[in-house]
Order: sequence, then structure tokens, then C-alpha cells
Amino acid sequence: MQTSVGNHTAAVDQVSTGVDGLKAEYVMRASAGGVVGGTVIGADAGDGRGAGVQQ
Repeated sequence: MQTSVGNHTAAVDQVSTGVDGLKAEYVMRASAGGVVGGTVIGADAGDGRGAGVQQ
């Protein structure tokens, strides 16, 4: 989703992926006025690390 007024733009993006039942990832990103923030939540069963959360 994106909205603009004049030269000002704000957007929210969401992406989710899954790979062969071994990896899952959800990404949420928000931006406004050139400032970007977001989070990634993922789990990877292929490398023995289990689930991880990043901010």
C-alpha cells in the first residue's frame, strides 16, 4: 500500500515466503518521508538453528 501527497510518500509492504517446507519468512516494512523501519520473522529448519526473530 502506498499513498502520496505532493512530494511526500508513505508505504507499507508485506512479503511472506516459504521454501520446500524448510524455511519460512515474513517481512513487514514501513516507510515515510525517506525513513524506513520494519521487522523480519523467520524460521529455518535446514541449518539446525530453529526459529529466529530479528528487528
